[in-house]
Amino acid sequence: MQWLRWPLDDVPIFTDPDDLRPVLERLLGPLETASALGPIAVCSHCNAPSRDVKVVSWEEQMSGAGWTRYACRPCCEVIDPRDALEDL
Repeated sequence: MQWLRWPLDDVPIFTDPDDLRPVLERLLGPLETASALGPIAVCSHCNAPSRDVKVVSWEEQMSGAGWTRYACRPCCEVIDPRDALEDL
């Protein structure tokens, strides 16, 4: 793979494994067991990552994989009038 644009020389590398691993483990849990815990989705309402999500809408597309919107448990309990209108 080639760079589309070379990074600047004076910019620190932000994907240093020693910096990246603690951030990922805070989000996913220990990386050794993260795959056994199940997938993580991002709530379309509050943007929080969660394993406890519900599909609130989806659309298939002929030219690609389509899209799926998820809601976490706290957001599922709050009724969003925009979602109610989409079902009409």
